[in-house]
Amino acid sequence: DLYDRDSHTAAIKIVAADSASGHALLDSCEQAASLSHTNLIHVLTAGRTQIDGANVVYVVMEYAEENLAQVISQRPLASDEAREMLKPTLQALSYLHAKGLAHARLKPANILATGDQLKVSGDSICRAGDSLTGLTVYDAPEGIASPVADSWSLGMALVEVLTQRVLEWNRASGEELVVPESLPEPLGEVVRNCLRRDPKLRWTATAIANHLDPSGAQCVAEPAATVDSSSGKPQTAFEVALEAARASYEPPVTPRKRSASVYLIPAVLFCAALAGLVIGYVNVYQRGAALHTMFVNSGLSFLAGVVLAIWLLCLGYVYADARGRAMPPVLWMLVALLVPNLLGFLLYFAIRRPLTVTCTSCGQASSPDQPFCSWCGHSQSRSPSDPSQPGSSGLDPISTV
Repeated sequence: DLYDRDSHTAAIKIVAADSASGHALLDSCEQAASLSHTNLIHVLTAGRTQIDGANVVYVVMEYAEENLAQVISQRPLASDEAREMLKPTLQALSYLHAKGLAHARLKPANILATGDQLKVSGDSICRAGDSLTGLTVYDAPEGIASPVADSWSLGMALVEVLTQRVLEWNRASGEELVVPESLPEPLGEVVRNCLRRDPKLRWTATAIANHLDPSGAQCVAEPAATVDSSSGKPQTAFEVALEAARASYEPPVTPRKRSASVYLIPAVLFCAALAGLVIGYVNVYQRGAALHTMFVNSGLSFLAGVVLAIWLLCLGYVYADARGRAMPPVLWMLVALLVPNLLGFLLYFAIRRPLTVTCTSCGQASSPDQPFCSWCGHSQSRSPSDPSQPGSSGLDPISTV
């Protein structure tokens, strides 16, 4: 059962099966089959069939009443409308990028309104690092699907929705694009940083969201009128979805900085042990050599305190280091504490994750937990059979007929 057939309308896309676009469409739907996000058009099923003897590829997906290209054919978006359009679009892109995927075909026609929600299409999704075919002005100069290539497409779409004109550029020239000076700020700065030739200089979806809302608080613009005062015409589906986006927007989550409190207790204990040594030595020195035994006892107490402080300091380091490397910190702290003869510490340092890996494409350091390079969007090298790799064989395949 695909959906609730009795209460929902679906859209069907049909492409010739023997064409390059037909193969690409099936591959994209395989990526989208297991995805679920509020701002992503849901792909219900896809496969091959025959219509009047011709082999075709079909995709059944969630129906959208209107797309952004239809709106800007009548009028450009106002600055506040463009910002509200960006919020759900950036949330959908961030969701895809976190899974090592890219949208690869972001443009006004693929930003849609369904009900009271804004969504981006789901039938063009591919792995970050895949080569793109049939390049258009919306596709980045490098011709490679990646998070920052989606940023390029978003910048092109922003220019079009604000000016009703497609920004033309020469793919072979190598020159930076000339962005219209009439673009309102801060959207103009977003466009300029999205349309950079060098992929490493482009803003990511998260960087764009943080720039538009640096405080992390919801940015609420004045809502557009629900009825045209001159004609009495009600809002379009896209305008309804824009207003709903204002109410449902959740700002991006800023990663929590590592706290230094895990080192506080061991540091205090170490200082206390050092103070005990100084006080004990002064006391023995003042009482004379007859108190040699007291001196020895004080020294042993100090050494015990130092060992305890160093031990706790090491445990605190293991906890903080494991948390920074996305490993279970409490578990590894207990391993270091309970496994005797320092074997727990040695085990942790032997198998702990690296903090960064070097991208094979741009050479920059990137987090090993990201399936793509955060600088250039290149896929991190992983085994194709790894089920944890987004888009690998671990995804449920789409049905075929």
